[in-house]
Amino acid sequence: MVYNFNFKELTANEVVQIKLNPQLSYLYLFWKQHPNSEQFRNAYRLGVYLALKYNIKYWLADAQHMTYLAGFDQSWLTTKMHPLLKSGKLIKYAIIMSPDCFLMTQHKPNSASSTEKQPATRSDNFHLFMNEEEACSWLFKGTTYSHSYSSFIL
Repeated sequence: MVYNFNFKELTANEVVQIKLNPQLSYLYLFWKQHPNSEQFRNAYRLGVYLALKYNIKYWLADAQHMTYLAGFDQSWLTTKMHPLLKSGKLIKYAIIMSPDCFLMTQHKPNSASSTEKQPATRSDNFHLFMNEEEACSWLFKGTTYSHSYSSFIL
């Protein structure tokens, strides 16, 4: 299955690009290269702001150019994304990452944060993927959006 997204570019620099399709309620955050912690957090802060401003329901973060995600940034991201997912404002959030980054990513809470009560989210609204076609198929499964994958590829 392939998709046609008429994106409006909201911001771009040498590290990240953020695009939006308000009609589909869809945000696309693309990492052009591996960010440092400050760049990572600033881009996600902006993404969360835009998700709330435009009432985003579907968010895809393409992190294939990231080599790893530090544990402290993973924890930080979890605290920022959980409220959006739990509130139901964001219906689905997908991350595409390289296999190497996936292997370097912490999939269970570390002992320091595991004692803290984490906000509960539905297990079906967040997934990790290795390619964008699978991620988009999952994000928009059951929707009536038009399909033409070629215009989605950057």
